[in-house]
Amino acid sequence: QEVRGGIRTLRARARELHRNNELAASYVQLIEDQEIGHEGIRVQAYVKRPNGLLDLGINTRIEEAWAEWCEKENCTIDGRLPFAEVQALVAGNRAIDGEYLVRMMPTLENRFGFALQVLDPDQLEVEYNREPGNGKNEIRMGVEMDAYRRPVAYHVWDHHPSEYGVRGQRLVRIPAEQILHNFRSGPRVNATRGVTWFHPALYKLKMLAGYEEGEVVGMRLTATAGGFFETEPTAVRDPNAPQTDQDFAFTAEPGSYPKLPPGWTYKERDPKHPTDAFNAFHQAMVRGICAGLGVTYTSITHDFADVNYSSMRGGLLGERDMWRRWQWIDIRHLCQPVYRAWFRYAELAGALSLPDRNRARWSRHRWQPRGWPWVDPLKDVQAAALEVRLGVNSLTRICSERGLDYEEVLSDRAMEIALAEELGVELSTETSRSETAPEPDEQGD
Repeated sequence: QEVRGGIRTLRARARELHRNNELAASYVQLIEDQEIGHEGIRVQAYVKRPNGLLDLGINTRIEEAWAEWCEKENCTIDGRLPFAEVQALVAGNRAIDGEYLVRMMPTLENRFGFALQVLDPDQLEVEYNREPGNGKNEIRMGVEMDAYRRPVAYHVWDHHPSEYGVRGQRLVRIPAEQILHNFRSGPRVNATRGVTWFHPALYKLKMLAGYEEGEVVGMRLTATAGGFFETEPTAVRDPNAPQTDQDFAFTAEPGSYPKLPPGWTYKERDPKHPTDAFNAFHQAMVRGICAGLGVTYTSITHDFADVNYSSMRGGLLGERDMWRRWQWIDIRHLCQPVYRAWFRYAELAGALSLPDRNRARWSRHRWQPRGWPWVDPLKDVQAAALEVRLGVNSLTRICSERGLDYEEVLSDRAMEIALAEELGVELSTETSRSETAPEPDEQGD
């Protein structure tokens, strides 16, 4: 009942803020950049040979077919979005709208026989509800559920309810197997629909925008302050002076001081507008907004005036843990179901040629989300090299933390070495121990 009563209003307010408020727009852009990145969450085929080593040939074949499908002409049913952009779009919309809907559907528009359709949450009818009984499932806000509240189907409009010029709209029942519906689960259990992530900060965002507008108006009044003309009835007038107040006028120009008629005085209007408290109050409001959104002040505002290395590192550590958690959610709720469905359709359509039908073996894979470098890369590299020598880390995991595929790194390195040998260029193939190993003491220990 709480969600049903306010979901449309909250969504509309969040969308308006995202369009017109720089802090809201910066937050959504931060989600798309930090959670998804410019390459998106990439797949790594992980098929192994009987001896336990990776089957590079099969893995390359699968990854090349997947990369072809990820292009915009194949990925979405309308041929507009590549898969990396779909990931960024739904991640941003989940924050604005509180949820996203992606339909996986068969198609004849590409050789894989499979494509995605991104649906607007407005198409999932909030007011379509039905009590369970008489052999029928319960429907809550457009979501049909069984007795255990497991989604069975989704009832969506075939077009957006507000789309201009659309006639004959109808509700379409789509099986739950085709729909990827993700939202932040909580704080209440058994939620059916999601609410905007802006809800803890909506009020402050709107009030802060009003405060800033008031400050701008006040400063404009101060900058354009004029004055008033007054006449003294008892003053002796010049016979050539205007006889009425309305007859006297002049154009104010910088550095120009017109002569006033006798008996006229000019009083300057000086509106006092205090500005000393603006920065402190504005920062306090923005910090409260950032706390409600779960991100750091510097990430939203890009204001590094009062930041040092330690405070920045401490803030980034906690924030990056949050991004990793949402990357894991994106993998489980979006990337993995899409990959499994694509693998099945591509194999059936003949677009993915494999030695046999052992899908459990050929579909083994890993996901590689984006990683983050540190401010001091030299110390980071030295620490990583020490961890590898001590046996507490691996090169594969180090590359994964930085958003790299170790197999691709080795392939690129082998290609570089082969090209250098072909051209007769001497190229170092290993890092000198003196760069990472501690120096010996005076006894040579």
